[in-house]
Amino acid sequence: MMDFRTQVETAAGLVVFSFVRIYTSRGVIYFVSATGKEIRHHFHMQERAGTWRIVPAPKPPDWILQYEEQLAQAIKENHT
Repeated sequence: MMDFRTQVETAAGLVVFSFVRIYTSRGVIYFVSATGKEIRHHFHMQERAGTWRIVPAPKPPDWILQYEEQLAQAIKENHT
């Protein structure tokens, strides 16, 4: 079940990032799916030192990393 989603205009076109909150023994992690025309990527984001960061494994493509701050802001706006 998806918790929320955000749309980002990228060089590859409009990409929808869907976030699913997962509760773990180490805290909350978000499973993120990035979908768009011919785009399908999945990765995790975790809060570290007060900032939501992309977890390095599995590492998404480099072009997604440039939107990390924007994705972190989306989590802050929707995380309750």
